Amino acid sequence: MKSLVTLFLVFTPLFVLSQWDKTGKPFQEKLDYYHAAKEYESSMDSVNSSDLIQYARVLYYQGEESKALEVFKVLMDKGELNTVKDLNAFHTCVMKMQYMSDADFLWKYGQTYTDAGIIGFSDTLIKSKDEFLIQSTCFNSDEYEDLSPFIIGDQLCFVSARPSNNSDVGKYNYNNQFYYDIYTVDGCNVKPLKASKVLPVNINTKFHDGPAHFVNDSSYFFLTRNIEYSTIINLGLVYSHRDSMGQWSSWTPFNFNSEFYSTQHPFFDTTEGKLYFSSDMPGGNGGFDLYYSTLTDSGWSKPKNCGVDINSAGDEVFPYYHSGALYFSSNGYKSLGGLDIYRYSNGEIQSMVGLNSMGDDYGLIYLTDTSGLLTTNRSEGFGKDDILRFTVQQPRTKDEDLYLITSDESLVKVDFGEPKMAKLRVAIFDSKTKDWIESPTISLDITNINSGIRSQFTVEQDSVKINLGYLADDSIFQIEIRVNRNGYKPRKVIYKSITPQSGVLDLGNIYLFREPNYNPPPKTIDPELPIVYFDLDKSVIRNSEEHKLDSVAQILKAHPELRLEIKAFTDSRATFEYNLKLAERRARATIAYLLTKNISRERCIYAVYGETNLVNDCGDNKDCNEQFHQLNRRVELGILH
Repeated sequence: MKSLVTLFLVFTPLFVLSQWDKTGKPFQEKLDYYHAAKEYESSMDSVNSSDLIQYARVLYYQGEESKALEVFKVLMDKGELNTVKDLNAFHTCVMKMQYMSDADFLWKYGQTYTDAGIIGFSDTLIKSKDEFLIQSTCFNSDEYEDLSPFIIGDQLCFVSARPSNNSDVGKYNYNNQFYYDIYTVDGCNVKPLKASKVLPVNINTKFHDGPAHFVNDSSYFFLTRNIEYSTIINLGLVYSHRDSMGQWSSWTPFNFNSEFYSTQHPFFDTTEGKLYFSSDMPGGNGGFDLYYSTLTDSGWSKPKNCGVDINSAGDEVFPYYHSGALYFSSNGYKSLGGLDIYRYSNGEIQSMVGLNSMGDDYGLIYLTDTSGLLTTNRSEGFGKDDILRFTVQQPRTKDEDLYLITSDESLVKVDFGEPKMAKLRVAIFDSKTKDWIESPTISLDITNINSGIRSQFTVEQDSVKINLGYLADDSIFQIEIRVNRNGYKPRKVIYKSITPQSGVLDLGNIYLFREPNYNPPPKTIDPELPIVYFDLDKSVIRNSEEHKLDSVAQILKAHPELRLEIKAFTDSRATFEYNLKLAERRARATIAYLLTKNISRERCIYAVYGETNLVNDCGDNKDCNEQFHQLNRRVELGILH
């Protein structure tokens, strides 16, 4: 789905006419946008501004962002781009095509957006502080839209436009996809949802079925479906209810469906008995607004608008209630592009920046308190709209590795596999002296070749180590790393088909070459600091070594402008990977001891070398006495100015 219109109007060719100006073009009226775009293109010399707007729209709906951007730019310069949907489509094209920075866009077009009622260009939105790791799921299709996951019992279900038994009715011209049906997930296997003893009949029909919400504890099943009236087909809600005898009723249209507007995207909050949904019924704030209707003894109450604290001049869609917060998607706020996901709680709206992309992001559900699924059409997905998994990260301190929050038992019995953490390791050295270069500027672009998902990572360099995000079992990466340092030539290195080993992507060393006529400043003659030695396979500071660190702490206290470099080593016994971890524990133990002497963490920089840089010839397969191995089990200390 390339746009909000695709998101909602894929169900009906006539409904679109209530949302967009008519052009009189027969292909446009049928939502056959492929042929409509061809017709507009063939008559570009004679089209008016109204037709230009329609041409830009159909290009955007077809995923032709580059072409759409050129037409949108003409319309913006003429002052004829002013609807919320068009402005957000323009913004998405600008961001995806990297036409200008977000700051430049805000400076040039921010007032236009504010005048159109889009929130966030003049008001600063609260950004969620949650950090997420995002991974692909194995049940997405390459060619067809997969969206809007929900739960039935302990089964994971979702909506998809993949071929089914109803495919004989053909594809929908709007997006060349089959009509939506509901599917169940069993690991990586997918099959259409069918009626059973615990489900009503006729869940999937020959036209669109879904998005949906199944309510386990109140025995309600809600569906978004095509509702056909005498002259128009709109979106509407239907529901089935299970009585005390376990019998399901026939599908009942929601009381407030209408031929004049659409209702869609149901979510029933059992705590308060409220059915949340999205609708463009008259009296709203813009396009689609969020509403709720309360289930009473006499039936459904008149829908109530969720108010201006939530609804904007744009479209608010896909409501979802979890842990006292209302989640939804909108294009009426300043977003990263397309639909973004927001959370409303205690009168505040937060942008879920860690989940959002330059594409459409919507259809969020939580499977535990710290993990769930969302739908996105970000360009790094498998094909069309895809369902991705997210996991909330633990807050971390400067010297801690990235790790995941442990969460409650999942609501579904789907084996996603255990999440794995990984580290990306690289060391930057001077090509002439082979000395380690302190604090270079490092930027990364890391893409999973198998899934196409870009890694969600945080660069946090404490000397030679960089923490990386989630790695799946099948992860093969292409990594582009760019390194800059004053006095050295910038370097870009590309690694292709890199596979993690034991959760580590080890890129080895990168050497930087000096600029002509550059000479590093001469090193200051510093006091020779002691070497701290360790027992075999231990990282605890020996009692006999503490006095060495005490003397170092005294120097640092006397000279608060100095910092300490800590280089940690091991002997050659055990594996290379194990020795790197052991060396890191020794470096951290050294820092921990200095902290007890009131030396701040920020003054300590450490580098991990493991069994590299041995001081003697006691490498692998060498028969050495213990006293020689001891010389390699060390932490070397140095002063940094």
